[in-house]
Parts: sequence; structure tokens; C-alpha cells
Amino acid sequence: TADLVFLLVFGAVLMTAMAPFINIHFLGSSLTFMMVYIWSQRNQHIRVVFFFLPFPAPYLPWVLLGLSVLLGNSPTIDLMGISVGHLYFYLEDVLPEIARIRNWRLRRFLPTPSTLRKLCATPHNDNQVQNVIDAEQEHVEENDNPQYDENEERRRAGLPPLGADPDDAAAGEEGGTGAPEIAGEDGIAALNDAAAANAA
Repeated sequence: TADLVFLLVFGAVLMTAMAPFINIHFLGSSLTFMMVYIWSQRNQHIRVVFFFLPFPAPYLPWVLLGLSVLLGNSPTIDLMGISVGHLYFYLEDVLPEIARIRNWRLRRFLPTPSTLRKLCATPHNDNQVQNVIDAEQEHVEENDNPQYDENEERRRAGLPPLGADPDDAAAGEEGGTGAPEIAGEDGIAALNDAAAANAA
């Protein structure tokens, strides 16, 4: 939420500063084009359909711009929104990736102010975020060790674990419950007693 508010403030300030120089009085369309451009760049793999014509998402702002020009509107307002959106996308997504690859000290060039994060944060949202993080962590742990989870399910069903020798499993079933897993001298004595009882 704080990032979205900061995005809107960033775009509104820049557009308000540019408006007097290009004689624009209403910036709603520019702000819309800014958000459409940022969304399209962050979702380049998505295909959108406009008037029954499918095309990749990065072309959406330009299709809307072309339609606006065909309807007789000036492209200046929409181009200003696209330019501000491109500036935000470059500072927020592209430049930090370049800094990471080149190992720069500065990794964030347009951070959301901490004061704004505190104003927009609520305990309910924090709990939701923590729940999502915990769920993702559990999902990652399950995917990291799928054989363990499957062996656990097989053990509960009374089946031998994966990778076990079928002959050993059959021998264990014929011998009843099998030898207890006891270590040390007491374990050896218990095994000897069990062998003598079976021999008798």
C-alpha cells in the first residue's frame, strides 16, 4: 500500500511540475497512462486482448495512445504519463538490477519513505503478510525434500520406504514385528534372547 501511495505521489508531483510548460490542466489521463505503462512493463509475459486483437502487455500503452490519437485527442497528455511511468520503472526496477549485477553499494534509488510505510501499515496487514511468508516457507521446505514427505506418507500407510530392498521388507513381515532397534550391550542381549526363543 505504501509503495502504491508513493508511486501516485511521485507521478503527481512530476506531472504537476511539468504541466505549466506544456499547458495541461487535467492530469487524470496522464496518471492513468503512467500506471498502465508500469503494469505493462512488470507483466511482459501477459497477453492482453483489445478489440478482439491479442498482443503482449508491453504494447498496451502504445495501443491506447494510438486509439486516443485516432479519436482526435492530443498525444501530449498521454506521452507525459508514459514518460513519467518509464522514469519510475527505470529507477525502481531496472537500475537496482544493474546495481546488483555490477555490485554497486547503492541498490535502491527510489525507496519508499519509512514514514509513509508506518502511516500505511496496520497490524491486520502485517499479520496477513506474515501468514503469506510462513505459507511460502512451508511450501519451499516441502519442495526441497519431497522424498521425506512421501516416505512419511508411506510409513503411515504401512508401506516400506522408497529405496528399501523388497526382500528385506518381506523378511521383516515374515518375522513379525522385526527386531527392535536397540543399541549397546542390552540390545545385543535382547537380540540373542529373541533368536533363542525363535529357535525353540
